[in-house]
Amino acid sequence: VRKAMDQLHPGGPFEDAEKEFEGRKLYYELARRVNGLEVEAMFAPDGTLHSEEIQIPMSKVPTVVKDRAMASLSGALWT
Repeated sequence: VRKAMDQLHPGGPFEDAEKEFEGRKLYYELARRVNGLEVEAMFAPDGTLHSEEIQIPMSKVPTVVKDRAMASLSGALWT
């Protein structure tokens, strides 16, 4: 699973690792920082990618997306 993460998102130290179950399926979630952004990826035990999340800075989020999110989540704090 570490090799799969290294191939998908090379560089940066690992910050967290968790064992998770979805139903009866086992997955391993690894998190690391790459170029200052947090990257999380969930893998099957054989290293097959199940899902991933990549943090993006608010400055890179299109205005229309921010506006709609703010409208639907009134009262949320944005940084």
